[in-house]
Amino acid sequence: STTKAQKDAGSKAIDEIRTKSIDGKVLLIECISLFENKYASELNSVVEGLSDRTSITQENGDASIFLLQTDSPIRTRVLAMSYNFASLRVTDRSIILMGEKQNTGAYVMQNSKENQLLPELYQIV
Repeated sequence: STTKAQKDAGSKAIDEIRTKSIDGKVLLIECISLFENKYASELNSVVEGLSDRTSITQENGDASIFLLQTDSPIRTRVLAMSYNFASLRVTDRSIILMGEKQNTGAYVMQNSKENQLLPELYQIV
C-alpha cells in the first residue's frame, strides 16, 4: 500500500541519516499542520500515527520535535502524550524556547559562529 511504502521510505531516509550521525542518534523535527490539513477528516489517525512515530523514535534512543500551531485541534492530545513540551516564540530575530511541562527552562537559539548550520542553545537564567 501507499502508506506502507511511505513509511518504508521515511525509515530508510532516517536510517541513512543515522549512519552519518556521530553518536548514531537522530533528531526528527516535524511540522504537524501539514498532516492536520491533509488528513482533516481523519485526525484520530494523525494522532495515532504520531503516537506510533514517538514510540519508535524513543525505542531507537532518538528525539523528536513536533511543531504545532497554538490553535491546533489535536494540540491537547499531542501534549498529553508528550513527556516534555515547550513554546517557541520569535522575538527580534531570535527564537525563544519556553518550557511548559516538566519544568523545562527557557532557552534562546542563536546562530553559531563555528557552524552556521547548527544553532547554539543558551539557557535564560
